[in-house]
Amino acid sequence: MIVTGGGTGGHVYPALAVVERLRALRPEAEVLYLGTPRSLEEELAQRAGLAFAPVASAGFVGKGPVDRLRALAAAGAGIAEAFRHIRRFRPTAAFGTGGYASGPVVLAAALSRVPTVLHEQNVFPGFTNRRLSPLVAMIALPHEETARYLPRRARAVVTGNPVRPDFFRTDREAARGALGLAPEERLVLFVMGSRGSASVNRRIAGALPRLLRLPGIRLHWVTGRLHHEEARRLAQEALRGIEPEMQEKLVMEPYADAMATRLAAADLVVCRGGAITMAEVCAVGRAALVVPSPHLVGQRQDLNAEPLRRAGAARIIPEAELTPERLASEVSALVGDPGELEAMGERARRLARPHAADDLAEAVLALSDGRRPAIGGGA
Repeated sequence: MIVTGGGTGGHVYPALAVVERLRALRPEAEVLYLGTPRSLEEELAQRAGLAFAPVASAGFVGKGPVDRLRALAAAGAGIAEAFRHIRRFRPTAAFGTGGYASGPVVLAAALSRVPTVLHEQNVFPGFTNRRLSPLVAMIALPHEETARYLPRRARAVVTGNPVRPDFFRTDREAARGALGLAPEERLVLFVMGSRGSASVNRRIAGALPRLLRLPGIRLHWVTGRLHHEEARRLAQEALRGIEPEMQEKLVMEPYADAMATRLAAADLVVCRGGAITMAEVCAVGRAALVVPSPHLVGQRQDLNAEPLRRAGAARIIPEAELTPERLASEVSALVGDPGELEAMGERARRLARPHAADDLAEAVLALSDGRRPAIGGGA
């Protein structure tokens, strides 16, 4: 089977969650991950023990004329490379999670008559999945309302978003112990997606002096690799003159491999509204303060966070309204109300879809075997 999807962790992690279930259900299956060279998907696929082969691609949406021409040229080369990999590997099924990295592969698979399942993570689907959904055997959706944004010919079912099993099975007390937290301490986790956010990092840094003075607080800040050094500099400036024992309550890191541990240990998560981030927050059952990215087409992250807001599991602050003072005030109010944090976490847990990865893996295997996928939730 071939697997593809990339550009961000929100595309790669669902693919890996489904592959993990595929391997459990059929250990003898051969899996080849096709994606952009020297990318996050290459790094994570190889870390998961998967064979990886590069396929050229580049972002198209939101680019200028010159970059669009380059993206079209890369897509043409990528389609040719994908055809070569398909002829060599002879897959019986394909699975794609979207992002520009998956476009050439899914198109080549569909034209080669390889049974293909697409998965869309966002309420408002991405460009690649919208365009390719009529060509594949099935497209799986996170919510029923996603179907209205797709072409009528798309064969859609609702599965929810797949997350890795460790988000459902990580023990909270063990996670807190691993991070050195005392029982009475409240942990606030800041994470703005796999790439991070320079603009939100500035607000977080500005809020640090007030937050670190809250009694019993611990802060864990995942800055994003691109912005880590700048975030450290901003934090150092903001904390100048703050007592050393206060500064010791802050941990900063550029990227977190063991995100399940950090989420399980947290009492409150301050995050972007990425689709997989929302699914992971629900899987561990944590209260969330969501700052949706304003830079995505269709207010995608606002739509992703809305089901949690409606359920009372999350509060949303538009980035335009986020100031260090507002951030410190919102976090302070929630951390000071343990009962509300617990209630929000329980509401989040009720939204989780623990069988999404199993349903998708079984659908891919059914198509591989020449059977019709038997999963419910038609959209």
